[in-house]
Amino acid sequence: MRDPFLTSSIVIGSLANYIKHDPVTGDMLFHDNVVNGEVTLAQLLGAGSVDISGFNAVYLALAAEAAARIANDAILQSQITSVSGDLVYLSGLPSTTLITSSDMSIIVEVISGGYNLRVAPPIIPLAFASFTGGATYEVGQIINSVSLAWTYNKSNANPSVSQSINQGIGGLPVVDRTYMYSTPISAGITFTISAVDATSSPTANTAVSFLRRVYWGVSPSSSLGSVDIVAGSSLLSGSKSRTITYDCSLGRHFFYAIPASYGTITASINNLAFSSWSDGVGNETPSPYQVTVTNAYLNNTLYNVYSCFYVQYGSNIQVVYT
Repeated sequence: MRDPFLTSSIVIGSLANYIKHDPVTGDMLFHDNVVNGEVTLAQLLGAGSVDISGFNAVYLALAAEAAARIANDAILQSQITSVSGDLVYLSGLPSTTLITSSDMSIIVEVISGGYNLRVAPPIIPLAFASFTGGATYEVGQIINSVSLAWTYNKSNANPSVSQSINQGIGGLPVVDRTYMYSTPISAGITFTISAVDATSSPTANTAVSFLRRVYWGVSPSSSLGSVDIVAGSSLLSGSKSRTITYDCSLGRHFFYAIPASYGTITASINNLAFSSWSDGVGNETPSPYQVTVTNAYLNNTLYNVYSCFYVQYGSNIQVVYT
């Protein structure tokens, strides 16, 4: 039998990753395309003129260990359990070996006068690493186009069968990684990309969504209209719960306005319930009053307005809304 050698199934950078066992020195020798010769593992990992950019040193070490063990271990060789064509597979490796089924599989290739050993990394199913293009906008906006982009978990890998996107887009060439969706959007929409590979069918989602704003601030008056409300601070939000700190040092009424569809809130200051609100026409009430608010995109929405009935003078009034 000739000296067994091991060939990796990965080629990265300039390395032609064949590895062979030197029966004289015991070294594992790696063939390198840059120097056009064989180098030891120490030389390989020491770089120099050898290009190991992106190569997994741990994988190399495990591969070398696998080759040495199988080449010199009759027990391992006896565990050849099945033959498929000209490939013979090993199974039932003892627990003392560094190689396990979760690390990689060890394949023995039968050749004339001996055999080759090859270590194959585990098969990693194709999956989406990213799918972007979705974003959140304000109700009333019209989005004329969405730039969709995606990547897979394997560089330079394309689905072997197909890839497609819903929302009327359909099938796309498997080499594509971007798509411009040009149908105007004014309501929430979810894009789902699907791929079909020989061993997996991954999917990924990205969504365009629309939210309304919540508004807050201080005012000389407790009776506010749409213009007063939108002049305050604001945030796109689907939640009514919030903690806000107000500066009323000039003698002001603090307020918080939320879409009526969000329901009602309770408020507390220093862990004490607060419910002294204005009714919008000069009276105190425990309930909010309602105002139709027109946003920058001319969308009209009914809001519940919580405006403090009494003038406040504190510069650091923290109100918790839930």
